[in-house]
Amino acid sequence: MENRYLANLTSLSMPDKVALTKANVQTVSDLLLKPPSDLVKRCKGWGLTEINTIVDLVCNELREEPTTILHDGTYLKHHIFTTAGSQLDEALGGGFRTGMVWEICGENLSDIHTLKATNFGTLTRILTDLFPTFANSRASVAGVKPAKLIIIDTFTDLFDSSRHPEYEDLKQRARDLRQASLLLHQIASSYQLAVVLLGSTRTSHPRFDGQDHSPGELSCDDQERWFSRGRSLRGEETHEALLGPIWSNQLNARIMMTRTLRMRSRHEVDPRIRDSEDARTAKRRRLDSTQASSIATSLQAAGDEQLAFRHLSIVFSSVAPPASCDYVILEQGLVAFPPEEPPPSTFLYASPAASQTSSTTWSSQAGVPLVPNLHPRPPDERSVTAAVEEEDEEESLWRLTQEQGDLFDQLAQEEEKAVEAEEGPPAEDHGASSDSDFYWDD
Repeated sequence: MENRYLANLTSLSMPDKVALTKANVQTVSDLLLKPPSDLVKRCKGWGLTEINTIVDLVCNELREEPTTILHDGTYLKHHIFTTAGSQLDEALGGGFRTGMVWEICGENLSDIHTLKATNFGTLTRILTDLFPTFANSRASVAGVKPAKLIIIDTFTDLFDSSRHPEYEDLKQRARDLRQASLLLHQIASSYQLAVVLLGSTRTSHPRFDGQDHSPGELSCDDQERWFSRGRSLRGEETHEALLGPIWSNQLNARIMMTRTLRMRSRHEVDPRIRDSEDARTAKRRRLDSTQASSIATSLQAAGDEQLAFRHLSIVFSSVAPPASCDYVILEQGLVAFPPEEPPPSTFLYASPAASQTSSTTWSSQAGVPLVPNLHPRPPDERSVTAAVEEEDEEESLWRLTQEQGDLFDQLAQEEEKAVEAEEGPPAEDHGASSDSDFYWDD
């Protein structure tokens, strides 16, 4: 910038250049680095307003255009990370941009405490020493929230043989898993808190009908599908939980979360768009027709967006029956909705059909029913329609069968009459006993 002469700038007029040259202000540095009061003294007849105007003209001409346009769609697509919130993205200039160093400052959360455990030994020390001391100290102070939740992320990594070679010995891993289960159950019962463990999965190879040589025998693979794999959606059984049946027997509940390739429109899953009809009606009362139509167009465009949704399955639980649902992650958080497909059959072998239904209700000695009395759900309209159509088809088939049966009976009777006519009257029986005589003989 020191070599830029004011005489070469196009934004300054010739009288301005002459006045600056007489004041010995020839370069851009002479103009910008000197105080405005000194320039007023040097430039005869100019005041502070004229000096500021000259400085603005020079700065505007020397200003360089940015090499990257921020509103360029291609740039934003490859160099930005959204926060999933439109208001926050707008405040951040579109989201978090690459090539920058960001810092988020704020007050520390007083109700969330974290500790790092890299191996089973550290986890044992936390559960036996550090956490009981922490929980007891909070319980002894009035007005302080007690500890109610423990989250371990990721629990299966602590017993991964690739990270910890000692767990190549399955017996050693089983002993440590039982010890960890004992500590977690003791803490959950003593302090009445929930323990949530985040685990990983691996690819499974489930067997299908006809692939085994002994259908009458039960193997571990047959039973593992009930507690290690989801079974409410096709393809969900291709992944199973780690750590095997030893760890599954230590759990009270297991939840399986699966990514899918299925898509749904946003208006089907977003509660805000589903309820937007009432909102548009209320806004039309306050806005003119142009603004109301623009709002309706924007909501319709947002509703046409296709969202990939995931699947959640309760593999087993001690407090609820197995269930499943689909969910998506939106700006307002996680939104769940009923599954799209019905669960397939989970029987590995064909089960014999029940000959009759039993009305006996089994109960314990205390009189508590062992099987909960589940109330039947009301039938869906589609199922009712399908049932009616099926009954109509069965009735039509029954009528057609009856008509064909009557026709066959008539043909048989006509053939018998024709045969009797050809044979003539029956011959007389001279003392010969017939079957009818034997039947009526006392």
